[in-house]
Amino acid sequence: MEPPAVHQGPVPRQARVAHQPGSQWIRTEVPHLRIVDDELWGAARARKKQISESLAPIPPTRWKAE
Repeated sequence: MEPPAVHQGPVPRQARVAHQPGSQWIRTEVPHLRIVDDELWGAARARKKQISESLAPIPPTRWKAE
């Protein structure tokens, strides 16, 4: 992910971040920089999905008016 563009504001040392929409991002695959290989990543995502599907959704708390 590209870092956001930084623009100098009217006051010195004041900067604001200009967020670019995802359609303007330039994505480049760099597999040699990966920390986790694809096989382990896929196994972890499958395990996460399995756990999230097995847990029952927690109902929202209803506060009683006193």
